[in-house]
Amino acid sequence: MPLDQSCLPNRTGKKITKEIVCMKALIKKLKENDQDFELYPTTREMLDKIYQHMSLMRYSRTFKVLDIGCGTCNFKKYFDEYNSKETSDYRKAWIDYYVIEKSKILIDRLPADAIIVGTDFHECMLIDKDIDIVFCNPPYSEYVAWTKRIIFETSAHHIYLVIPERWKENEEIQALLETVGGKVDILGNFDFFDAERVARAKVNVLYISKQTSSDKAFDAWFDQMFPIKADAEEENSEELLKNQLIAGKDKAQILVNAYEHEQKILSNHFKAISSLSADILKSIGITKDAVKKSLKSRLKGLKTKYWQLVFDNLDAITSRLTYDTRNKMMSRFSGLTSADFTVSNIYSLVIWVIKNANTYYDAQLTDFYKSLSTRDNVTPYKSNQRVFKGSGWRYNRDDLTHYTLDYRIVCSTSYFYRQYSYYTRDNIKSGIDDICTIATNLGFHVVDCEYALDTGEKGVVYLTDYVPLLEYRYYKNGNMHIKMNQEFAKALNVEAARLLGWIKSAEDIQKEFPENLAKDAEKYFRGNCNFALSSKNLPLIGYGN
Repeated sequence: MPLDQSCLPNRTGKKITKEIVCMKALIKKLKENDQDFELYPTTREMLDKIYQHMSLMRYSRTFKVLDIGCGTCNFKKYFDEYNSKETSDYRKAWIDYYVIEKSKILIDRLPADAIIVGTDFHECMLIDKDIDIVFCNPPYSEYVAWTKRIIFETSAHHIYLVIPERWKENEEIQALLETVGGKVDILGNFDFFDAERVARAKVNVLYISKQTSSDKAFDAWFDQMFPIKADAEEENSEELLKNQLIAGKDKAQILVNAYEHEQKILSNHFKAISSLSADILKSIGITKDAVKKSLKSRLKGLKTKYWQLVFDNLDAITSRLTYDTRNKMMSRFSGLTSADFTVSNIYSLVIWVIKNANTYYDAQLTDFYKSLSTRDNVTPYKSNQRVFKGSGWRYNRDDLTHYTLDYRIVCSTSYFYRQYSYYTRDNIKSGIDDICTIATNLGFHVVDCEYALDTGEKGVVYLTDYVPLLEYRYYKNGNMHIKMNQEFAKALNVEAARLLGWIKSAEDIQKEFPENLAKDAEKYFRGNCNFALSSKNLPLIGYGN
């Protein structure tokens, strides 16, 4: 265990850096909140060795990396720096970055693209995480227990560890390496004398090539976890859970309690099965392999089920996403379903969703704006005298800038084909719903929709007091005519222009916009007219406001 040696002499005479000062402030904050779980950030020199080693096994695919006890995410920080310096695409490496971190203070500091799959290492299950590479700089007071679990339980073939050099004398670690067919390379010897947080610890940076397949790793874990018989319990009632969620305030804790109860029942069932003799299992048509496969599937399905229940309670976020961006965000959740289902992980997930959702809210508005920007639907800014001529530009809109979108627009239903895979009445409805989503995010309260049921019929979307937000008709020739509420058109043009950097202030609206869209439009330039989330104003199921 590294000792916090703030009073150690600076043996190299190294100047106190800004990083060291910031680290001292962070450590102080962690200690004041009882969240200092032996944070000793991995140094650049240590990670340089790991990066050089990883460069030997790179080829054209993305690696899934799990950083256990990620702390300040130095692994990702320096990895990105090293990778940016590579000039050859062949030598570059691309990673999906997954983390386990216990401190909520450090969780709040994580980069947006860090995907949290666990908090407390002792509560985490490793066997079910589909990972290529594991990296860990563990608490040195517990390094033996952490190292054994990582070697034994993880299905990853590549493991990098920063652990005390005395690991070589530990018989348990040596025996376990032999069991799993682990080959060890010492990449370097280091210390923390000149680190961001000084300590006396001397460590080895290890690379472990694990020969055991993921299936064999799961087999070993199964045999260890289910050796004896246990009493079976009744499965949790879905109807009872639904009623508890309706009545209860702390939905997160209710879901975790139900998950743990169902997981315990599942565990007891399989323990009971594992107690049966092979002859009995064979006589009823059950094999050991079938039981293991079933358990693996049920464990994964159980987590997926309960995470989906969490997602169902995040409609304050997902209801503000368009069809396309909602699917993009949900597809990224696939990597989260392996996260252990705990209250702290639910908190971490919501923080992750908030960070990513805000990016999606702005991106979907500008994408939507550009998708409707055909030659006949736009008017150039007063200062933009470029003539829009020729029909070819509509297929290469990326070069077109500094214009307003008219409140009367004609769009091809091929737009809906691109967005929703095929053109049907239901997908036209989805497109109108997307416009409603954009309007809602801009502060327009939609109260009712009268959808057009056939070509040529008028559809209307209403705001409060039944003021039309938009009217539309779609025709057999593949075109849709839309008339937007002028206030909505103003807000849309102002916010899109602000996000795209076309206007810098409210005064630019009068200078650039046509008169009908410029009148009283300054009120929509508020620094951020588009909807945005924060952990301070969103009810985090069970965490209050």
